[in-house]
Amino acid sequence: AADVVVLVLGIDKPIEHEGIDRADTALPGRQEAFALRVLALGRPTVLVLTNGGALAIDALVNRSGPAPYAIVEAFNPATSGARALAASLF
Repeated sequence: AADVVVLVLGIDKPIEHEGIDRADTALPGRQEAFALRVLALGRPTVLVLTNGGALAIDALVNRSGPAPYAIVEAFNPATSGARALAASLF
């Protein structure tokens, strides 16, 4: 079992980029449901967000059950972003 979960959620450029507006700030697809299931495991979880605009994560942080221990805003990390993020977290 993992000591810490690194949960990466967000949106990519086909969903959000210059000239494209989103209808809302919700996490697309089943990301919120997946995140809630991961958080319910009770493991320390670092939430990493990749996005260019606001994301609604209220359901993940304002809850009675386990919430993320930390939230990292990675924005759009580009090609070296994964390496930089790993160096920051580990």
